[in-house]
Amino acid sequence: MEEVLDLRDEECPGPVVKTLKKLAEMPDGGKLVVLLTSEPCAIILISNLAAARIGRAEVERQGRVIKMTITKTSSGKKG
Repeated sequence: MEEVLDLRDEECPGPVVKTLKKLAEMPDGGKLVVLLTSEPCAIILISNLAAARIGRAEVERQGRVIKMTITKTSSGKKG
C-alpha cells in the first residue's frame, strides 16, 4: 500500500523534514509517494535519502510536479 504526501508549493526544508519523518514511521518495504514542485528540495531530499540509507527513490516529472516514489529500504544508518 502506498501513502501519499502532497507537498506541492512547499519550500525547503519542510518537505524534506516531513518526508524523512514519515519514512521513519513506515515499515521496511513501505512505499511513499511524495509530490513536490521545488526542484532544489527534490535534490536535497534525494541526497538525504542516500546519506541516511533509508530509502530508494524513483523520480518522474509530471508537468511542474516532481513525483518521487520512495521505497523504504532500512531503518537508517547502522552503527
